[in-house]
Amino acid sequence: MKKLVATTGLLLACAAATFGTAQAAPDPWVQDQIDWANCLNAGHTAAECRVILDGKK
Repeated sequence: MKKLVATTGLLLACAAATFGTAQAAPDPWVQDQIDWANCLNAGHTAAECRVILDGKK
C-alpha cells in the first residue's frame, strides 16, 4: 500500500510539473536563432534581417 501511495504521489507530481507550469523563456542565443529564422521565413533577405534584428536590441 505504501508503494502505491508513493507511486501515485510521484505520478501526480510529474504530471503537475509537465502540464501545470509555464514554459521558461529560451536562452538568448536560441531566441536570436528563432528570430533569424522567422525573419527569413517572413520573406526578408539576410541583409534586411540583419538590419531589422540589429535594431531590435
